[in-house]
Amino acid sequence: MNIIETIEKRHYVATTAQVAQLATAQYSGAQASAAGGLCYMRVLYATLMHELGIDKKHARLPSSESQMAALNTLQTTYMRAIVEAIATDCDALERNRRTNFARTAKSTLARYIKADGDLRALKVTTLTKASLTEAIHALTGTIAGTQTQPSIVRFIKRLQVLPQRTALKLAEDARDQLTAAILTLRHAHGTRTQTVPERERVSAS
Repeated sequence: MNIIETIEKRHYVATTAQVAQLATAQYSGAQASAAGGLCYMRVLYATLMHELGIDKKHARLPSSESQMAALNTLQTTYMRAIVEAIATDCDALERNRRTNFARTAKSTLARYIKADGDLRALKVTTLTKASLTEAIHALTGTIAGTQTQPSIVRFIKRLQVLPQRTALKLAEDARDQLTAAILTLRHAHGTRTQTVPERERVSAS
């Protein structure tokens, strides 16, 4: 059983010694590098959840400040083990290159937390950098790094914390206003205004 399989068996909650072994395996080749980087991100997430005590069902989510403090502490501990395992015989530039997988994983997870992402909504066995980045875009109202309407994002977040009946009423009102706006714009530009295609309607669900 290799180190990645061992960590997977532990549901990705890893010790510093196991992280050091993972870093060694990650540094051993291109194929191991991809698997090792993915495994480290899952380790960072799962161990953070464990450290925060929110890996249990119905656990309360601490403040984002507390999450970031715990993440920074965990990353510092892990990075020390990683550097000792694979980057004590090189200059700063090479050390940064060898440890980039760990810094990238931490940075992506930190962005998710800062965007008010709920760690409990993630699943460790399917967590990837791509899926986490997509979640960040959804939370911050960006698509491929391009800013969308912040007011719409804030409105949706507001609806999510309101009582269901109130949220649905507000969403329906917003839908009607957007439909009217689309018709007005079509009329202004001399296009057909009789109907609005269903795909242009804003769903209240």
